[in-house]
Amino acid sequence: MCCCLNDIMSLPPATDEMLVQEDNNSSSSSLSFSSLPKDMVLKCLLRVPRSSHLNVSFVNASFKSLITSREFHQSQSILLRKDSVYVSFTDDEEYDCVYKWFTLRPVEIEDEKKTTEYRLVPVPVPSNGLSYVSAEVIAVGSEIYFVGGETLSDSDYDSSGLWIYDTLSGDLTKGPSMPCPNTICYALGVVEGEIYVIRGGREYGEIQVVAFDTKSRVWSFAWEGNVQKPPSYCASLEGKVYTVDHYGDEVTVYNPKEGKTEETISTIENEGRIRRGDDFLSYVCAVEDVLYACFDWSGFVWFDNKLNVWTRLIISDDDVDDVKALTNQIYVDAMVEYHGKLAVFWQKESEVGEFKDVMCVLIALDRIGERIRGKIDWSGVVATVPTCYKFVHCLGVSH
Repeated sequence: MCCCLNDIMSLPPATDEMLVQEDNNSSSSSLSFSSLPKDMVLKCLLRVPRSSHLNVSFVNASFKSLITSREFHQSQSILLRKDSVYVSFTDDEEYDCVYKWFTLRPVEIEDEKKTTEYRLVPVPVPSNGLSYVSAEVIAVGSEIYFVGGETLSDSDYDSSGLWIYDTLSGDLTKGPSMPCPNTICYALGVVEGEIYVIRGGREYGEIQVVAFDTKSRVWSFAWEGNVQKPPSYCASLEGKVYTVDHYGDEVTVYNPKEGKTEETISTIENEGRIRRGDDFLSYVCAVEDVLYACFDWSGFVWFDNKLNVWTRLIISDDDVDDVKALTNQIYVDAMVEYHGKLAVFWQKESEVGEFKDVMCVLIALDRIGERIRGKIDWSGVVATVPTCYKFVHCLGVSH
């Protein structure tokens, strides 16, 4: 039960002094940058994360004009990494635990304002079975990779199995088997087209990491190491793989280029406080190279990799009433990047006892100085499913 939507921190009105503190050097740098051709400046600004657009718009009038222009937003939509969301459910009343897959789609509502709503639309099942039972799932580009598990045609569970689903063509193909079978798969990460599978080693606390090159379709051994707490969540940012334990107390950073564990961070020690014993981590995901999480009691947070602490995501004053009206407490089922925003899913019992509503909120993220502000962009019901449906996967896919 995430009290984050009930326990909201207010954000004081932003001022020019708070957002931008320019000295003579930064002013001259800004002017020289602005003197470049418009198309070159536009290409540079397109590489700036969406969460930093507000800061950039305060540099000068030229930057603000470009950031808010139609040309800028059209160009940026092409570069967005995660423009589709795929989710899956299982039916607890079915013996074979077949996955029901859906994708999030915008729906234009023809009214006076021509508003946009969002719905989860069923994904067609390929002839050889997207109804695939898998241990872990991850997306790379437009492809979804199923690591370990079985299809309906298989009789035995295969911990080394790999299946690849192309969301563009709808084809499901079998990939090469993973080395080091029969070990527990803790988490998956992806960096520059390579999937990193973090698995248990021979002894408790030992981990082994194998890599799969999605271009060459070849497996290789990456590295091995030790952890005090097995990872429960994984996300990739800044060219590295971050794993987090079930409590959010330990964050481990893996550097694929160096083939080693870069550091293990004790967030509890750095925060200098003790969390509630039942303040478990609900979900973790990365949005534009920032790690976000939701705790059962602490709410929405982001990981400050300078201070190595979890920091509260501030909700803007304009959204306080809307958020409280939406719900007082939620159990977060999934979080994922969607068009540079944080998409959060949870389930809510509907008035009809045999069904429940799947809720979604899209949170736009702005970096203001050393803080990050979340503003509700949209919220509502995206699907109504049987009460026996259980949320399983949530993936951001690029098309």
